[in-house]
Amino acid sequence: MINYVYFGIIALIAVLVWIIIIDNYPWIIILIMIAVFPLDNFYFQMESIKLRLGELIGIITFLILLINKMVKKRRIILPTGFWIFFLFLFLAFLTLFYYKNESFQKGLIQLIHIVGLFIIALALYWLIQENIKIQYIEKIIIVIGSLYLLIGLLQFITYYLFNYVPANFNLNAKVIGNISFIATSGSSLPSIVLIGDAPWFRPGSILKEPVFLGVLSVWLFSLSISNYLYLNTDKRAKAKYLLISIFFGWIVIISASRIAWVALGISPIVALLIQRRYDKLFAINILKTMFIIIIIIIITFTYSDIIYRLDYGFIRNDIRWIMYEAQYREFIRYPILGLGAGTTGDVIRSSMAWNWEPENVPTGGYGTVISILHDYGLVGMVLISIFIWRIYSSVKKKLGMNFGKAKYSIIFYNGLISIIIWGIFSLSILGLSMFWLATSLTWASIDKTQVDKKRPIY
Repeated sequence: MINYVYFGIIALIAVLVWIIIIDNYPWIIILIMIAVFPLDNFYFQMESIKLRLGELIGIITFLILLINKMVKKRRIILPTGFWIFFLFLFLAFLTLFYYKNESFQKGLIQLIHIVGLFIIALALYWLIQENIKIQYIEKIIIVIGSLYLLIGLLQFITYYLFNYVPANFNLNAKVIGNISFIATSGSSLPSIVLIGDAPWFRPGSILKEPVFLGVLSVWLFSLSISNYLYLNTDKRAKAKYLLISIFFGWIVIISASRIAWVALGISPIVALLIQRRYDKLFAINILKTMFIIIIIIIITFTYSDIIYRLDYGFIRNDIRWIMYEAQYREFIRYPILGLGAGTTGDVIRSSMAWNWEPENVPTGGYGTVISILHDYGLVGMVLISIFIWRIYSSVKKKLGMNFGKAKYSIIFYNGLISIIIWGIFSLSILGLSMFWLATSLTWASIDKTQVDKKRPIY
Protein backbone atom coordinates (compact mmCIF):
# COMPACT_ATOMS: atom_id res chain seq x y z
CA MET A 1 0.00 0.00 0.00
CA ILE A 2 2.85 2.38 0.90
CA ASN A 3 4.25 2.04 -2.65
CA TYR A 4 0.95 3.23 -4.11
CA VAL A 5 0.96 6.24 -1.75
CA TYR A 6 4.45 7.22 -2.94
CA PHE A 7 3.38 6.65 -6.54
CA GLY A 8 0.33 8.89 -6.03
CA ILE A 9 2.47 11.65 -4.50
CA ILE A 10 5.01 11.47 -7.35
CA ALA A 11 2.20 11.50 -9.93
CA LEU A 12 0.60 14.55 -8.27
CA ILE A 13 3.92 16.42 -8.25
CA ALA A 14 4.48 15.50 -11.91
CA VAL A 15 1.05 16.87 -12.87
CA LEU A 16 1.68 20.12 -10.95
CA VAL A 17 5.03 20.55 -12.71
CA TRP A 18 3.29 19.83 -16.03
CA ILE A 19 0.73 22.57 -15.29
CA ILE A 20 3.51 25.08 -14.52
CA ILE A 21 5.33 24.21 -17.76
CA ILE A 22 2.13 24.51 -19.82
CA ASP A 23 1.44 27.97 -18.36
CA ASN A 24 4.97 29.33 -18.71
CA TYR A 25 6.80 27.27 -21.35
CA PRO A 26 4.14 25.72 -23.60
CA TRP A 27 6.64 25.26 -26.45
CA ILE A 28 8.41 22.59 -24.33
CA ILE A 29 5.15 20.60 -24.13
CA ILE A 30 4.68 21.00 -27.89
CA LEU A 31 8.19 19.64 -28.51
CA ILE A 32 7.63 16.65 -26.23
CA MET A 33 4.22 15.83 -27.70
CA ILE A 34 5.48 15.97 -31.28
CA ALA A 35 8.52 13.85 -30.38
CA VAL A 36 6.63 11.06 -28.57
CA PHE A 37 3.40 11.08 -30.63
CA PRO A 38 4.67 8.60 -33.27
CA LEU A 39 6.33 6.26 -30.72
CA ASP A 40 3.66 3.58 -30.41
CA ASN A 41 6.19 1.15 -28.93
CA PHE A 42 6.83 3.24 -25.80
CA TYR A 43 3.98 2.36 -23.44
CA PHE A 44 2.80 1.41 -19.97
CA GLN A 45 1.27 -2.05 -19.62
CA MET A 46 -0.96 -3.58 -16.96
CA GLU A 47 -1.85 -7.15 -17.92
CA SER A 48 -3.42 -6.86 -21.42
CA ILE A 49 -4.04 -3.09 -21.19
CA LYS A 50 -1.53 -0.80 -22.95
CA LEU A 51 -1.32 2.97 -22.52
CA ARG A 52 1.20 4.57 -24.84
CA LEU A 53 3.53 7.26 -23.51
CA GLY A 54 2.28 9.75 -26.11
CA GLU A 55 -1.34 9.01 -25.17
CA LEU A 56 -0.64 9.52 -21.45
CA ILE A 57 1.13 12.84 -22.02
CA GLY A 58 -1.46 14.00 -24.56
CA ILE A 59 -4.52 13.15 -22.48
CA ILE A 60 -3.09 14.77 -19.33
CA THR A 61 -2.26 17.87 -21.37
CA PHE A 62 -5.76 17.91 -22.86
CA LEU A 63 -7.42 17.72 -19.43
CA ILE A 64 -5.20 20.50 -18.03
CA LEU A 65 -5.93 22.75 -21.02
CA LEU A 66 -9.67 22.04 -20.88
CA ILE A 67 -9.90 22.74 -17.13
CA ASN A 68 -7.80 25.87 -17.55
CA LYS A 69 -10.10 27.17 -20.30
CA MET A 70 -13.20 26.44 -18.22
CA VAL A 71 -11.83 28.03 -15.02
CA LYS A 72 -10.62 31.16 -16.82
CA LYS A 73 -13.77 31.20 -18.96
CA ARG A 74 -11.77 31.30 -22.15
CA ARG A 75 -13.32 30.40 -25.46
CA ILE A 76 -12.97 26.74 -26.41
CA ILE A 77 -12.19 26.69 -30.13
CA LEU A 78 -12.98 23.47 -31.98
CA PRO A 79 -11.16 22.63 -35.21
CA THR A 80 -12.57 22.03 -38.68
CA GLY A 81 -14.63 18.87 -38.94
CA PHE A 82 -14.70 18.23 -35.17
CA TRP A 83 -18.42 17.51 -34.98
CA ILE A 84 -18.34 15.30 -38.07
CA PHE A 85 -15.75 13.01 -36.52
CA PHE A 86 -17.56 13.16 -33.18
CA LEU A 87 -20.68 11.90 -34.98
CA PHE A 88 -18.61 9.11 -36.55
CA LEU A 89 -17.35 8.05 -33.10
CA PHE A 90 -20.90 8.09 -31.73
CA LEU A 91 -22.01 5.83 -34.59
CA ALA A 92 -19.01 3.53 -34.08
CA PHE A 93 -19.72 3.06 -30.36
CA LEU A 94 -23.44 2.64 -31.06
CA THR A 95 -22.89 -0.18 -33.57
CA LEU A 96 -20.30 -1.77 -31.28
CA PHE A 97 -22.76 -2.07 -28.40
CA TYR A 98 -25.61 -2.99 -30.76
CA TYR A 99 -23.77 -5.96 -32.29
CA LYS A 100 -21.83 -6.91 -29.12
CA ASN A 101 -20.22 -9.92 -30.83
CA GLU A 102 -17.17 -11.94 -29.81
CA SER A 103 -14.92 -9.08 -31.00
CA PHE A 104 -16.54 -6.60 -28.59
CA GLN A 105 -13.51 -6.20 -26.32
CA LYS A 106 -11.12 -5.75 -29.25
CA GLY A 107 -13.46 -3.22 -30.85
CA LEU A 108 -13.81 -1.28 -27.59
CA ILE A 109 -10.03 -1.08 -27.17
CA GLN A 110 -9.68 -0.02 -30.80
CA LEU A 111 -12.22 2.79 -30.47
CA ILE A 112 -10.76 3.99 -27.16
CA HIS A 113 -7.38 4.17 -28.91
CA ILE A 114 -8.85 6.26 -31.75
CA VAL A 115 -10.63 8.55 -29.26
CA GLY A 116 -7.34 9.00 -27.41
CA LEU A 117 -5.52 10.03 -30.59
CA PHE A 118 -8.36 12.42 -31.48
CA ILE A 119 -8.14 14.06 -28.03
CA ILE A 120 -4.34 14.38 -28.25
CA ALA A 121 -4.64 15.99 -31.69
CA LEU A 122 -7.13 18.48 -30.20
CA ALA A 123 -4.76 19.30 -27.29
CA LEU A 124 -1.83 19.87 -29.64
CA TYR A 125 -4.06 22.04 -31.84
CA TRP A 126 -4.93 24.26 -28.87
CA LEU A 127 -1.28 24.56 -27.79
CA ILE A 128 0.01 25.46 -31.25
CA GLN A 129 -2.85 27.82 -32.02
CA GLU A 130 -2.27 29.97 -28.95
CA ASN A 131 1.45 29.75 -28.29
CA ILE A 132 3.80 29.33 -31.23
CA LYS A 133 4.22 30.49 -34.81
CA ILE A 134 3.22 27.84 -37.31
CA GLN A 135 6.45 28.18 -39.33
CA TYR A 136 8.43 27.08 -36.27
CA ILE A 137 6.30 23.94 -35.99
CA GLU A 138 7.16 22.96 -39.56
CA LYS A 139 10.88 23.24 -38.75
CA ILE A 140 10.45 21.29 -35.50
CA ILE A 141 8.72 18.46 -37.39
CA ILE A 142 11.48 18.23 -39.98
CA VAL A 143 14.25 18.28 -37.33
CA ILE A 144 12.65 15.64 -35.06
CA GLY A 145 11.62 13.50 -38.02
CA SER A 146 15.12 13.74 -39.48
CA LEU A 147 16.59 12.41 -36.22
CA TYR A 148 14.33 9.34 -36.42
CA LEU A 149 15.25 8.82 -40.07
CA LEU A 150 18.97 9.18 -39.35
CA ILE A 151 18.70 6.42 -36.74
CA GLY A 152 17.06 4.25 -39.40
CA LEU A 153 19.81 5.14 -41.88
CA LEU A 154 22.45 4.26 -39.27
CA GLN A 155 20.77 0.87 -38.78
CA PHE A 156 20.73 0.29 -42.54
CA ILE A 157 24.40 1.19 -43.04
CA THR A 158 25.78 -0.69 -40.03
CA TYR A 159 23.75 -3.80 -40.85
CA TYR A 160 25.37 -4.09 -44.28
CA LEU A 161 28.84 -3.09 -43.08
CA PHE A 162 29.02 -4.94 -39.76
CA ASN A 163 25.88 -7.12 -39.64
CA TYR A 164 24.88 -5.23 -36.51
CA VAL A 165 21.74 -3.21 -35.76
CA PRO A 166 22.22 -0.20 -33.43
CA ALA A 167 19.29 1.20 -31.45
CA ASN A 168 17.79 -2.28 -31.32
CA PHE A 169 16.76 -2.23 -27.66
CA ASN A 170 14.09 -3.74 -25.43
CA LEU A 171 13.39 -2.12 -22.05
CA ASN A 172 10.87 -3.60 -19.61
CA ALA A 173 10.91 -1.69 -16.33
CA LYS A 174 8.48 -2.37 -13.49
CA VAL A 175 6.83 0.87 -12.32
CA ILE A 176 4.60 -0.28 -9.49
CA GLY A 177 2.55 -3.39 -8.77
CA ASN A 178 1.82 -5.07 -12.09
CA ILE A 179 2.32 -1.86 -14.09
CA SER A 180 5.40 -1.88 -16.35
CA PHE A 181 6.90 0.67 -18.72
CA ILE A 182 8.04 -0.91 -21.98
CA ALA A 183 10.17 0.75 -24.65
CA THR A 184 11.46 -1.07 -27.71
CA SER A 185 12.97 -0.19 -31.07
CA GLY A 186 10.33 -2.30 -32.75
CA SER A 187 10.57 -5.99 -33.52
CA SER A 188 13.23 -7.85 -31.52
CA LEU A 189 14.45 -9.36 -34.80
CA PRO A 190 15.60 -7.38 -37.85
CA SER A 191 12.94 -7.14 -40.55
CA ILE A 192 14.26 -8.92 -43.64
CA VAL A 193 12.53 -9.22 -47.02
CA LEU A 194 13.78 -10.99 -50.11
CA ILE A 195 14.42 -8.78 -53.12
CA GLY A 196 15.22 -11.13 -55.95
CA ASP A 197 17.53 -13.67 -54.34
CA ALA A 198 19.11 -11.19 -51.95
CA PRO A 199 17.95 -10.41 -48.40
CA TRP A 200 17.06 -6.76 -47.82
CA PHE A 201 17.22 -5.28 -44.34
CA ARG A 202 14.33 -2.92 -43.51
CA PRO A 203 15.34 -0.36 -40.87
CA GLY A 204 12.70 0.69 -38.37
CA SER A 205 14.59 3.38 -36.42
CA ILE A 206 12.98 3.51 -32.96
CA LEU A 207 9.50 3.32 -34.44
CA LYS A 208 7.36 0.23 -34.03
CA GLU A 209 7.75 -1.25 -37.50
CA PRO A 210 9.74 -0.49 -40.68
CA VAL A 211 6.45 0.38 -42.38
CA PHE A 212 6.13 3.36 -39.97
CA LEU A 213 9.56 4.60 -41.03
CA GLY A 214 8.21 4.49 -44.59
CA VAL A 215 5.14 6.60 -43.87
CA LEU A 216 7.13 9.05 -41.71
CA SER A 217 9.65 9.61 -44.52
CA VAL A 218 6.82 10.04 -47.07
CA TRP A 219 5.22 12.66 -44.83
CA LEU A 220 8.52 14.52 -44.33
CA PHE A 221 9.21 14.34 -48.07
CA SER A 222 5.84 15.96 -48.77
CA LEU A 223 6.49 18.75 -46.23
CA SER A 224 9.98 19.47 -47.53
CA ILE A 225 9.06 19.45 -51.22
CA SER A 226 6.13 21.79 -50.46
CA ASN A 227 8.61 24.10 -48.75
CA TYR A 228 10.82 23.94 -51.83
CA LEU A 229 7.93 24.79 -54.16
CA TYR A 230 6.04 27.41 -52.16
CA LEU A 231 7.89 29.04 -49.31
CA ASN A 232 11.40 30.14 -50.05
CA THR A 233 12.47 32.53 -52.77
CA ASP A 234 16.03 32.54 -51.46
CA LYS A 235 18.13 30.27 -53.69
CA ARG A 236 20.17 28.82 -50.82
CA ALA A 237 17.02 27.98 -48.86
CA LYS A 238 15.43 26.36 -51.90
CA ALA A 239 18.59 24.33 -52.53
CA LYS A 240 18.53 23.18 -48.90
CA TYR A 241 14.93 21.97 -49.16
CA LEU A 242 15.68 20.32 -52.50
CA LEU A 243 18.49 18.27 -50.94
CA ILE A 244 16.34 17.47 -47.88
CA SER A 245 13.52 16.28 -50.15
CA ILE A 246 15.86 13.95 -52.02
CA PHE A 247 17.21 12.59 -48.73
CA PHE A 248 13.71 11.90 -47.37
CA GLY A 249 12.73 10.28 -50.66
CA TRP A 250 15.77 8.02 -50.51
CA ILE A 251 14.83 6.91 -46.97
CA VAL A 252 11.42 5.97 -48.37
CA ILE A 253 13.21 3.69 -50.82
CA ILE A 254 15.41 1.93 -48.27
CA SER A 255 12.35 1.30 -46.07
CA ALA A 256 11.41 -1.26 -48.78
CA SER A 257 7.73 -0.39 -48.30
CA ARG A 258 6.05 -0.57 -51.70
CA ILE A 259 3.05 1.41 -50.50
CA ALA A 260 5.39 4.16 -49.30
CA TRP A 261 6.94 4.12 -52.79
CA VAL A 262 3.51 4.57 -54.35
CA ALA A 263 2.70 7.44 -51.98
CA LEU A 264 6.08 9.04 -52.74
CA GLY A 265 5.26 9.21 -56.45
CA ILE A 266 1.55 10.03 -56.27
CA SER A 267 0.98 12.29 -53.24
CA PRO A 268 2.94 15.41 -54.36
CA ILE A 269 1.31 15.31 -57.79
CA VAL A 270 -2.17 14.93 -56.25
CA ALA A 271 -1.46 17.80 -53.85
CA LEU A 272 -0.39 20.07 -56.71
CA LEU A 273 -3.48 19.14 -58.75
CA ILE A 274 -5.77 20.04 -55.84
CA GLN A 275 -4.45 23.60 -55.61
CA ARG A 276 -3.79 24.15 -59.32
CA ARG A 277 -6.42 26.93 -59.55
CA TYR A 278 -4.51 29.05 -57.03
CA ASP A 279 -0.95 28.27 -58.06
CA LYS A 280 0.33 30.56 -60.81
CA LEU A 281 3.42 28.37 -61.22
CA PHE A 282 1.45 25.11 -61.34
CA ALA A 283 3.03 23.74 -64.54
CA ILE A 284 6.55 24.62 -63.41
CA ASN A 285 5.96 23.08 -59.98
CA ILE A 286 4.68 19.86 -61.57
CA LEU A 287 7.87 19.64 -63.63
CA LYS A 288 10.04 20.37 -60.59
CA THR A 289 8.28 17.67 -58.58
CA MET A 290 8.62 15.09 -61.34
CA PHE A 291 12.30 16.01 -61.68
CA ILE A 292 12.92 15.37 -57.97
CA ILE A 293 11.09 12.03 -58.12
CA ILE A 294 13.14 11.00 -61.17
CA ILE A 295 16.37 11.83 -59.29
CA ILE A 296 15.22 9.64 -56.39
CA ILE A 297 14.36 6.81 -58.81
CA ILE A 298 17.80 7.07 -60.45
CA ILE A 299 19.46 6.88 -57.03
CA THR A 300 17.22 3.91 -56.22
CA PHE A 301 18.49 1.88 -59.15
CA THR A 302 21.96 1.91 -57.69
CA TYR A 303 20.52 -1.13 -55.90
CA SER A 304 20.45 -3.64 -58.75
CA ASP A 305 17.99 -6.05 -57.10
CA ILE A 306 15.38 -3.53 -56.03
CA ILE A 307 13.34 -3.92 -59.21
CA TYR A 308 12.40 -7.40 -58.04
CA ARG A 309 10.50 -5.81 -55.16
CA LEU A 310 8.11 -4.46 -57.79
CA ASP A 311 7.79 -7.75 -59.67
CA TYR A 312 4.20 -8.45 -60.75
CA GLY A 313 4.28 -12.00 -59.45
CA PHE A 314 5.35 -10.75 -56.03
CA ILE A 315 2.56 -8.20 -55.95
CA ARG A 316 0.01 -10.69 -57.23
CA ASN A 317 0.86 -13.15 -54.47
CA ASP A 318 1.06 -10.52 -51.76
CA ILE A 319 -0.92 -11.37 -48.63
CA ARG A 320 -2.51 -7.93 -48.53
CA TRP A 321 -4.72 -8.86 -51.50
CA ILE A 322 -6.02 -11.76 -49.42
CA MET A 323 -6.77 -9.29 -46.62
CA TYR A 324 -8.55 -6.88 -48.98
CA GLU A 325 -10.66 -9.70 -50.40
CA ALA A 326 -11.56 -11.08 -46.96
CA GLN A 327 -12.72 -7.66 -45.75
CA TYR A 328 -14.66 -6.99 -48.95
CA ARG A 329 -16.57 -10.30 -48.75
CA GLU A 330 -17.81 -9.43 -45.26
CA PHE A 331 -18.58 -5.81 -46.16
CA ILE A 332 -21.03 -6.75 -48.94
CA ARG A 333 -22.97 -8.77 -46.36
CA TYR A 334 -23.40 -5.72 -44.07
CA PRO A 335 -22.90 -2.70 -46.35
CA ILE A 336 -24.80 -0.03 -44.39
CA LEU A 337 -23.23 -0.08 -40.90
CA GLY A 338 -20.53 -2.72 -41.36
CA LEU A 339 -19.67 -5.47 -38.89
CA GLY A 340 -18.53 -3.21 -36.06
CA ALA A 341 -15.13 -2.14 -34.72
CA GLY A 342 -12.66 -4.88 -33.90
CA THR A 343 -13.98 -7.50 -36.30
CA THR A 344 -11.43 -7.04 -39.09
CA GLY A 345 -8.65 -8.96 -37.35
CA ASP A 346 -10.81 -12.05 -36.85
CA VAL A 347 -12.02 -11.97 -40.44
CA ILE A 348 -8.47 -11.77 -41.78
CA ARG A 349 -7.23 -14.48 -39.42
CA SER A 350 -9.97 -16.85 -40.52
CA SER A 351 -9.16 -16.30 -44.21
CA MET A 352 -5.44 -17.09 -44.09
CA ALA A 353 -2.92 -19.24 -42.29
CA TRP A 354 -1.34 -16.32 -40.50
CA ASN A 355 -1.45 -15.30 -36.84
CA TRP A 356 -2.83 -11.79 -37.24
CA GLU A 357 -2.63 -9.85 -33.98
CA PRO A 358 -4.95 -6.79 -33.90
CA GLU A 359 -3.06 -5.26 -30.96
CA ASN A 360 -0.02 -4.92 -33.23
CA VAL A 361 -2.14 -2.90 -35.65
CA PRO A 362 -4.44 -0.76 -33.45
CA THR A 363 -6.70 0.12 -36.36
CA GLY A 364 -7.41 -3.57 -36.91
CA GLY A 365 -7.30 -3.65 -40.70
CA TYR A 366 -5.28 -3.30 -43.87
CA GLY A 367 -6.36 -0.65 -46.36
CA THR A 368 -8.10 2.40 -44.93
CA VAL A 369 -11.09 2.45 -47.29
CA ILE A 370 -11.92 -1.25 -47.15
CA SER A 371 -11.27 -1.38 -43.38
CA ILE A 372 -13.66 1.51 -42.70
CA LEU A 373 -16.27 -0.03 -45.00
CA HIS A 374 -15.86 -3.39 -43.26
CA ASP A 375 -16.07 -2.06 -39.70
CA TYR A 376 -18.39 0.95 -40.08
CA GLY A 377 -20.13 0.47 -43.42
CA LEU A 378 -21.10 3.05 -46.01
CA VAL A 379 -22.40 5.42 -43.33
CA GLY A 380 -19.03 5.43 -41.56
CA MET A 381 -17.18 5.88 -44.87
CA VAL A 382 -19.37 8.86 -45.79
CA LEU A 383 -18.73 10.53 -42.42
CA ILE A 384 -14.95 10.06 -42.66
CA SER A 385 -15.01 11.37 -46.24
CA ILE A 386 -16.93 14.47 -45.12
CA PHE A 387 -14.44 14.95 -42.26
CA ILE A 388 -11.48 14.96 -44.68
CA TRP A 389 -13.43 17.09 -47.19
CA ARG A 390 -14.15 19.71 -44.51
CA ILE A 391 -10.42 20.06 -43.87
CA TYR A 392 -9.82 20.40 -47.61
CA SER A 393 -12.60 22.96 -48.02
CA SER A 394 -11.12 25.06 -45.19
CA VAL A 395 -7.70 25.02 -46.86
CA LYS A 396 -9.36 25.86 -50.18
CA LYS A 397 -11.22 28.78 -48.59
CA LYS A 398 -7.99 30.13 -47.14
CA LEU A 399 -6.29 29.70 -50.51
CA GLY A 400 -9.07 31.70 -52.15
CA MET A 401 -8.66 34.55 -49.69
CA ASN A 402 -4.88 34.87 -49.92
CA PHE A 403 -2.55 32.31 -51.50
CA GLY A 404 0.51 33.83 -49.81
CA LYS A 405 -0.91 33.64 -46.28
CA ALA A 406 -2.21 30.12 -46.89
CA LYS A 407 1.19 28.62 -47.76
CA TYR A 408 1.66 26.83 -44.44
CA SER A 409 -1.85 25.43 -44.72
CA ILE A 410 -0.83 24.05 -48.14
CA ILE A 411 2.35 22.52 -46.70
CA PHE A 412 0.62 20.70 -43.84
CA TYR A 413 -2.35 19.69 -45.97
CA ASN A 414 0.00 18.23 -48.58
CA GLY A 415 1.60 16.22 -45.78
CA LEU A 416 -1.82 15.00 -44.68
CA ILE A 417 -2.63 13.95 -48.26
CA SER A 418 0.56 11.86 -48.42
CA ILE A 419 -0.46 9.91 -45.30
CA ILE A 420 -4.02 9.41 -46.60
CA ILE A 421 -2.73 8.07 -49.93
CA TRP A 422 -0.35 5.74 -48.05
CA GLY A 423 -3.22 4.56 -45.87
CA ILE A 424 -5.50 3.69 -48.79
CA PHE A 425 -3.41 0.58 -49.45
CA SER A 426 -1.60 0.15 -46.13
CA LEU A 427 -2.68 0.26 -42.47
CA SER A 428 -5.94 2.02 -41.69
CA ILE A 429 -5.11 5.62 -40.75
CA LEU A 430 -7.79 6.10 -38.06
CA GLY A 431 -5.56 4.51 -35.42
CA LEU A 432 -2.30 5.83 -36.85
CA SER A 433 -0.66 8.43 -34.60
CA MET A 434 1.09 10.15 -37.53
CA PHE A 435 -2.25 10.75 -39.28
CA TRP A 436 -3.59 12.56 -36.23
CA LEU A 437 -0.36 14.49 -35.78
CA ALA A 438 -0.62 15.65 -39.42
CA THR A 439 -4.33 16.44 -38.93
CA SER A 440 -3.62 18.50 -35.80
CA LEU A 441 -0.94 20.54 -37.60
CA THR A 442 -3.25 21.12 -40.56
CA TRP A 443 -6.01 22.28 -38.19
CA ALA A 444 -3.59 24.69 -36.50
CA SER A 445 -2.34 26.10 -39.82
CA ILE A 446 -5.93 26.79 -40.91
CA ASP A 447 -7.19 28.39 -37.70
CA LYS A 448 -3.99 29.99 -36.39
CA THR A 449 -4.85 32.93 -34.16
CA GLN A 450 -3.34 34.60 -31.16
CA VAL A 451 -6.15 34.05 -28.69
CA ASP A 452 -4.41 35.47 -25.61
CA LYS A 453 -2.77 38.80 -26.46
CA LYS A 454 -0.89 38.84 -23.12
CA ARG A 455 0.86 35.56 -23.87
CA PRO A 456 3.93 35.90 -26.09
CA ILE A 457 4.11 34.18 -29.45
CA TYR A 458 7.44 32.34 -29.43
